[in-house]
Amino acid sequence: MVRMRRYSVLAVLAGLMLCAQQNRPSNAERLWQLRNLGKAFYENPTTQAQAVEQFRQALALAPNSVRERVNYGLALLRAGKTTEGIAELEKAQKQDPKLPHTWFNLAIAYKRQADFDRAMTQLQGALKLVPDEPVSHYQLGSVYKLKGDTAAAVKEFETARNLNPRLAAPHFQLYGLYRQNERPQDAAAELAKFQELKKQQEGAAVPEDMEWSYYSEIYDPLDAPAAPVAEPTWRDEKVADGFAGGGVTVVGNNLIAWSKDGVKEFRSGRTPVADSRFGYRSWPMPVRLRLSSKRTRPGRFVGFSATATG
Repeated sequence: MVRMRRYSVLAVLAGLMLCAQQNRPSNAERLWQLRNLGKAFYENPTTQAQAVEQFRQALALAPNSVRERVNYGLALLRAGKTTEGIAELEKAQKQDPKLPHTWFNLAIAYKRQADFDRAMTQLQGALKLVPDEPVSHYQLGSVYKLKGDTAAAVKEFETARNLNPRLAAPHFQLYGLYRQNERPQDAAAELAKFQELKKQQEGAAVPEDMEWSYYSEIYDPLDAPAAPVAEPTWRDEKVADGFAGGGVTVVGNNLIAWSKDGVKEFRSGRTPVADSRFGYRSWPMPVRLRLSSKRTRPGRFVGFSATATG
């Protein structure tokens, strides 16, 4: 150590993201993979059974996660496994009653089963959480209409129309109910608007679907807490013969070390770049890197930091 200090040997501390077990993903990495595969399969009508399996495995890895249970339930519903899907979403709702996803999708499932009372309860719960969601108002109006409550249905259809005038379905429902209530001018106006919107929607890649909303999609919160990962593991690794009295910095994902004798570039902090634009002459002292397994996203290299010590 005395000799190293005398010659001011440069020790480079660089945090590279390495897996503790490079050939075996951690639980956090596996969960991230399952979520992304499940979402991709869910969005493809031909692979919805595969989505169920991916989200089932994700839930098995994180059995107390509301997110995994919601997505498993959504995948089951989309794959036609209604009873199982309802059961999972009911469990998720008990775990976290503040997620609109459970309320909206349970409402649609109950309505399809002609269980209008339960559907109404779920839609009312959804609208307490997201009162400005037009599709939920439309669906609640539809349930009221099916139950024979015309006045309540009109109110909900009007709310849906006002929240999103580009939706054609509320205009059509109001046309019929206004005619029924002997409001011919209002009925004519709603019919004209409906016909205008349907004409505009001709040839649309995605037709209007009043059983779909933002909350029908996989629950993928942007502010979800990061999955727990293992503590970083460290080791010293010699990467080159070093030099005295120099410095070190990071450019992108590469390490640049220098002294009065020259400059050297190391790709990803490890591999010398033969055709580097920096060039060098001699390296009389050992240079060592401290390697870390820290990552910000499973499987994704995002860079490293470096400091010089004397």
